[in-house]
Amino acid sequence: MGKASLETRPSTGIFPFLSLPRELRDKIYQYVVCFPTAPSAPISAYLDNRPPFELRERSSSPIDLSILLVNKQIHDESSQVFYGETVFPIRLVINESQTDSTSSSPQTLFEVQYESPWEEIGYTWKDKDNIGEYCAVNFLPRFATHIPENDKFSLPVPSYRRFIKHIRVDVVDKRVYPYSLKEYRVPTIMRNRVKKLLLPFVHRLSQTLGITAEDATVEIKLSSLFLYKEELSNFQYREEAGQETLELYTELIETIWPFTTGPWEHKLDLPLEIQHQHPKLVAQVFRSCEEQYARMDGQEKKSYQTLDVLPPCFWAMKEGKLRVTKKLQSAGPTRRTKRNMSFQSRY
Repeated sequence: MGKASLETRPSTGIFPFLSLPRELRDKIYQYVVCFPTAPSAPISAYLDNRPPFELRERSSSPIDLSILLVNKQIHDESSQVFYGETVFPIRLVINESQTDSTSSSPQTLFEVQYESPWEEIGYTWKDKDNIGEYCAVNFLPRFATHIPENDKFSLPVPSYRRFIKHIRVDVVDKRVYPYSLKEYRVPTIMRNRVKKLLLPFVHRLSQTLGITAEDATVEIKLSSLFLYKEELSNFQYREEAGQETLELYTELIETIWPFTTGPWEHKLDLPLEIQHQHPKLVAQVFRSCEEQYARMDGQEKKSYQTLDVLPPCFWAMKEGKLRVTKKLQSAGPTRRTKRNMSFQSRY
């Protein structure tokens, strides 16, 4: 009879979750808010179009952060676990265009597409300009913008950015196809700018992480169409190009170098071709870049931290991401149009 009464006795309260030790609560939070980060897209995916940018692995369960709505204490604690345990991916796709060499004024243009869970920004740098500028994504027609549907949350909440500890930066260099190596010629002025190309984005990431950036780890992964094995199998440019190949390896290393200058700890994930064929090249290139950076004028360094957004563009939040947006001309002035026209900030 005693046993039956125990089985039928109604519950008199709720489980005292917040009475558990913090270490145990954090373990439970990990099961709820942590998820596998989306893997880096294979370089073959960039042959035609840029693959969608994704935060989580497709095979994992949907991200459900509803636990953040329970109460303030659980919100604070689970947010710290979410931001501290998640590996946040960032992707930079680099392209380059060159005008016809027969033109009276040929021009080379670097194009960078920066994508993260919280930003999507275009960047261009012409050989006739002293510095590049942020621009709208639709200024870069080769990049098909992918906007995730049904966004349910925004990242990163400013008050929790300091908890971010793990970043993976995928640098995808689309500038050179193997079969075009011998015809690939970059003006000297642009060749010297390769090592400065990503400096604005290093500053943006430092701002995102805030004063605790030195506690974060940034893994830098480099991919290049030049090293795409399926393409190289049909060409023998490694042997034929000789010095040109070494110069291109040097450019690739110079391109990712800025991300090693941040306050964070960095880890490199480089193509095996570079590591095996030229094991000392990375250290040599980094040393040269650091020496040149040390000699760089302070005003020039500052210019990469305060890039303007020029009209007709402005900063805007859209679906949880900060974007540079091109202001569309309307048939007649409206209150919304006027507000957009006056919103030109330096972010």
